[in-house]
Order: sequence, then structure tokens, then C-alpha cells
Amino acid sequence: MSTDASHKWNLEVLSLAESIVNNEATADQVRRLEVILEREESARSLYLDYIDIHAGLRRRYLCPELEGDDEDSARVDKAQPTRPAGRASLSRTWLTLALAMAASIAGVVMSPIILRPFGSKAASPDELADAASLNGVAVLSRLVDVTWSEGAESHRKGAPLPVGSLSIESGLVQVDFYSGAIAVLEGPAQLELISANRAELTSGKLRARVPTRARGFTIATASGEVVDLGTEFAVEAPDGDAPGQLHVIDGEVRYQPALDSDKASVSLREGEAVWLGDEENTAPPAVDAGGFVGPTEVETLARRHSDTRQKQADDLKQRLLQDPDLIALYGYSSEPEWSRLFRNFAPNAGDDTHGSVVGAEWVQGRWPGHKALRFNNPSHRVSISLPGEFDSLTLSTWIAIDRFHATNRVALLHPEINQDRAMFWTLDRVPAGAVLHFAESDNPLDRSQRKHYSSVGQGMFNSDLGRWVHLAVVYDTDLRRVAHYRNGVLVGWQPIKHPRKLAIGSGDLGNWPYKNWAEGTEFAMRNLMGRMDEFVAIGRALSGREIQEMHDLGAP
Repeated sequence: MSTDASHKWNLEVLSLAESIVNNEATADQVRRLEVILEREESARSLYLDYIDIHAGLRRRYLCPELEGDDEDSARVDKAQPTRPAGRASLSRTWLTLALAMAASIAGVVMSPIILRPFGSKAASPDELADAASLNGVAVLSRLVDVTWSEGAESHRKGAPLPVGSLSIESGLVQVDFYSGAIAVLEGPAQLELISANRAELTSGKLRARVPTRARGFTIATASGEVVDLGTEFAVEAPDGDAPGQLHVIDGEVRYQPALDSDKASVSLREGEAVWLGDEENTAPPAVDAGGFVGPTEVETLARRHSDTRQKQADDLKQRLLQDPDLIALYGYSSEPEWSRLFRNFAPNAGDDTHGSVVGAEWVQGRWPGHKALRFNNPSHRVSISLPGEFDSLTLSTWIAIDRFHATNRVALLHPEINQDRAMFWTLDRVPAGAVLHFAESDNPLDRSQRKHYSSVGQGMFNSDLGRWVHLAVVYDTDLRRVAHYRNGVLVGWQPIKHPRKLAIGSGDLGNWPYKNWAEGTEFAMRNLMGRMDEFVAIGRALSGREIQEMHDLGAP
């Protein structure tokens, strides 16, 4: 990347990060920051430095009673920006200087406002989600085998869609406009959302079904505008010299050629079609409703796609059950709900390794008819006990988080500390989401003896709320590193300087068993608020390819 381009990213990242920590960011600004962080490594580094400095100062001045009193204080400076090599973490003595240095990297002067936010509350994910809904013009209701265009923003099922571009390389997307109109976009295609009653199809194919109340719904193209008069119609956008097409499947539409055209507007009824472009002396195309996918077909294809994905996930589960190193595969079973059992399906595991469900409830999981555990409040958890010591270890889980605690972490796996060895796997909260963190100790009662390994990239974004995300951590003594993965992609790793035996022992999934030191502080709440569908532990280090496969074959 050129110096000018890097300078531009740095300026924008600092501006967006400042807006977030000052509780001034709009939903669009949060989405913009996420797009930049996904694309640019230098932007991620700068952002993580900024947030690390912010978190250190906030912790120091808002919670001085906790300073130096727990494992969080010991690692607050190194949790996010730590890199595999080449740079020591920042000490608090240098926080203010480092903050100014971070700004100088971007070539800007640090304003006093950046030092203000440590007493302010950042916008919560719920508030950002509400803002996104209020600022939206449509909802993405269905996706079938979608590949998003390179560099384009991706969206999850059920997400509100703001004004802006929707671009896919392949697959099908159903968009429900706030006006009531329904449009199915067939890739490769790009749709510019303009309002709740208007969009522009810049490329690809679209089929729209418009109820009476949405009369006047308009799809613009480079050749003109298609205005609904209470109908179902299909449009293929012009592509270079190739003309587009308009097919009226039901009802009536009005086609208004572009202003620079000398053609008059024309009304078309059911069974009629017209070229969109300079084809006035050519016979109109034959109406072909079957050439465009509509909402009915999307529902059928979505169900078929879900069935295929579920079979792939079931096949993966069977392969995992044949792995001789499998320690645990927790998931839904057909036992009566009163049994409160989170079954460990590992064939060599004893009955005493099954998880005990406390408070959490069985709800819809990744697949129809398949269930996951929903954790709703600080008492909910799954108590587990897994014996054994391991040189290397892989942990993975599917989770769908409903919301984050405002300033704290989420416990994925948290141990009882009254045992010889222990490990911790958490999501540590940052304004744009959370980073992944793993820790282990051979003397859990002594916090200073714990070894901490955090991801450089984010493990979760605020935009992930409500969607299924696959998380994994690999403790690899052969490569001497701890690697963190989100949806099959490596998001960061740190070196293991002194490998030690690992033990899971007794602990909780989705919560933490001890809270005495944190009672009465904002750090007491660490419970998962959302769903967990499977939790896997394997007594060896899986490769990046194997982690990617776990995600690809298990994704709904």
C-alpha cells in the first residue's frame, strides 16, 4: 500500500475510533470501521493500539482499586496489540506518550477530546442495532449460498439494510423493503438501496413482488426506471452494449426511459416484456418468469440448501467422533429436558464428563429441528469436568451472541481455580466487538503465574450479534504458538515461550465459577448472553486447514 493510502486509512480509523469511544458513532460509522479493519492490516494495528491505550487509561482512572489486583491488570496493556515478535507491550507509564505517538503515525495532532471518553459510556450493541434498524430501508430476509463481492460489505440474515450498495458474486438474496415490496437479487448482481420504495439495479437480475400498499415502488437502471402499478415484475440490468430486459409477470408497470433518451414512457401488463436499451427495432423478448428466481423459489431453495448444509455438518460430526484425540463434543441430545444434560458424545469419555445445564434453556439451533442452549442471565451455565493433561489442545464452539456486557468479557470456558492446572477462554470486550483471549496456569490461585495469549484481530464484531459464529483456539507446542480463529480464519497468534501441560478439569461453559474479587464492580458479569451449539475439545493441535474445514462444513 502506498504511503498516501496508508495515511488516509489511519486518519479515518482514528476519527472513527474516537467517535465510538465518545459514544458519538452512528451505525453507518461502525459498519464503515468494520469494513476498513477487515481489509487493511495497518488499520487493524493502529485501531488495536488505540483501543488498548483507551482501555488502559479507563481501567486506571475509573477502577484504581483493581489496578494490579487481578489477572486483568497484569495483561491490560498486552491484550490487544501484542504481536508475534518485534515489539514489547506498552506500560502505563508511557500510555499518554503512546497515545500521541499513535496519532503521529496517522499524521494528525491529538485533540483533547480523545482524553475525555474514559468516564463516558460507549454506545451499546443494542443501541447500535436499534439505530441501524431506524436508519434502514429494508431487511435481508433470506440468503441462499451467497458469495459477497470482493470488498463489499456482507450482511447476515435478518439484518437491517441501510441506504447503500448490496453486491454479490453468486447466490440469492431476498430483500424485504420497509414499504412492503419484496425483491430477489440473483448473483452476480449489484443493487443500490436508495429508500424504502426505491432502488437501482446496476448489474444482474432482480424479481420483485409488490403489494398494493407499496404502489409506486421503483427499480432504476442505466436505461430508465421501472415503476410498479401493483404487480410482480422482473428486471435484468443492461450490461455494456447488451440491453437489459423487463418482464411483467403479473399486474402492470410503467417503464420510463432515461432523461437523455427520446423515447416515451410505456405501460406494460401481464405477459408483456420490453428491451431496456437501444433495441427499438427489435422484436420484444418473450416473457420468461422461469428465468428469474422469485420469493417462492427462494424459500424452496433455502430449505434445500439448509438440508444440504445440515448433512455436511452431521458428516463432520461423525468424523470428529472417530478422532482418537477427541476429548469432548458437547451438543444437543434427545434426553428429556428435565435431565439438564449437555451430552458429551466423545466415544471414549465417561458419563461423568457430561455437562450439567444450570438455568439455560434449549432453543432453535443452527438447523431446523436441532437445538442449542440459550444463556439468558448471570446464573446460567453448563458445569463440566474433563480429566487429563495435554501437550497441545484445540477448543472450538459455535455461538450466537444476543448482546455483550457493556465493558466486560464473555466467558466461553472458565475453570474452577482450586485445582492444580486451569485454562481460560474468553471474549474480551472492545467498542467494536471483542477480541479472543486464552490463558493457562499451573498454579491458578497465583494470578501472576498465568500465561495470557490474545488475538490481534477481532474475534467478534458488533455486527455479528444474533448470527452464528465459529470460534477456535489452538495451543500448539510443536509450532510454539497459540492461534485464534474466527469463522475458520486466523485472526491472531502469540508465541509460547515456555510450553506447559494443559488441563481442562472442572469449570463452566458460558460463565465463570468464581467472582469474589469482582463483586460490586463492572467486571463481575462474564456470562454468555446468547446461544451455544456444540463445544469441542481435541487433545492435539488442529491445522489451519482443519479449522477452516470445521467452519465450512458446520456453517448454517
